[in-house]
Amino acid sequence: MASGYFQQLSKLLQVVDCLAKPQGAGLKELREVLECDERTVYRWIDTIQHLGFPLEEVQGQNPKSYRLIKSYVKKLPNIAIPNFDLSLSDIILIHVVLSQDRVTLGTQMKSRIENLLRRLRAYLSDDDQRRVEALERLAILNPRPQKDYSQKENIIECLTNAILQKKRCLVKYYSFHKKKEYRFPIHPLHFFESQGGLYVMVQLAEMKNSMSCVVDTLRVLAVERIQEITLLKETFEYPEGLNPYELLSQAFDVVWNDPVEAKI
Repeated sequence: MASGYFQQLSKLLQVVDCLAKPQGAGLKELREVLECDERTVYRWIDTIQHLGFPLEEVQGQNPKSYRLIKSYVKKLPNIAIPNFDLSLSDIILIHVVLSQDRVTLGTQMKSRIENLLRRLRAYLSDDDQRRVEALERLAILNPRPQKDYSQKENIIECLTNAILQKKRCLVKYYSFHKKKEYRFPIHPLHFFESQGGLYVMVQLAEMKNSMSCVVDTLRVLAVERIQEITLLKETFEYPEGLNPYELLSQAFDVVWNDPVEAKI
C-alpha cells in the first residue's frame, strides 16, 4: 500500500491514543497531533464514533474536550477472553513479518512498527535474536519505487473517512486516456496498491440502480488523478455480494473483464 493510506491510519490511531487518556484530549491538542484545522478534527471524531468507539464530552472543559468512556476502556474483568500470552514462536513470527514490511516506509506508521519491534526484541535472548536475523535473510524485499502522494494527503484523508463512514463523495477526476477532467459522484469502497501506486475501488453512484451486475458499476481510480473531492452527507450501502479479493485476484493489473483467449 502506498504511503498516504498509512499516514491516515496512523492519524486514526493517534486520535484513539489521545482520547484513551484519563483526561481525554481537547480540540487544540488534537489539532497539534493531527497537524490540521478544527474542522478536520471534528471529521476524525465523527469517524471514531462511527467505528463504535463511545466518546463523552469532558464536563467543565472550555474549549471542548473528549475522551473514551471509562467503562469502555476498562470493560474486560467479567468476561472470558482468549489467553494473549505470546509464545517464543509467536514473538519470532511477529518480529519477522513486521521487519519485512516495506509498505509503510516514509510514514508515521513505520515509527510505530519500529517501536513495537524494539519491544519484541526485549523478549528475545541473544541466541534467539540471531535466529530471527537468520530468518529475515530468507527473503529480500523488492526495491521497486513507490509514487509520492505527499500532495494528495487531504484527498486520501477524505477517501479514508468516506470508506469508514460509507459516505458518498463528489470527485473531479482527470482521465489519462481522454485527456480531460470529469466530475461524478462515487461510493468509495477500498484502497489497494498496484505497481507502487495507490488506487481506490469505487462504485459509480449514478450506475448503482441501472446495472444488473454489481461488477459493472465498479471502477478503479488512480489517487494521483483525483483533482478534487467533496465528502457528501448521503450514505450508501456496501454492494451486496461483492468479493473484492476475488475480483482483484482475477484482474489484469487493475483491470477486470471477462477472460479472453489469445495466441502469440
